[in-house]
Amino acid sequence: MGKGSKAISFYSKALEIMEKILPIIISKALNIDDKKLPPDHPDLTSTYGSAGNAYAEIQEYSKVIELSEK
Repeated sequence: MGKGSKAISFYSKALEIMEKILPIIISKALNIDDKKLPPDHPDLTSTYGSAGNAYAEIQEYSKVIELSEK
């Protein structure tokens, strides 16, 4: 297997891992902020925006829309 093929293989494995754990991490971060901050706190906007960007990276567009409506 050449270096290019190995790189693609490693990238694919990393993407699979990210697609599995990223939603869990995002959910935990949102739960923490939702519990600790009042609903109109400006940091929530940042958290929801970052979560939306992360979901866009793994092509979970329904989650992006859901978060943008909050």
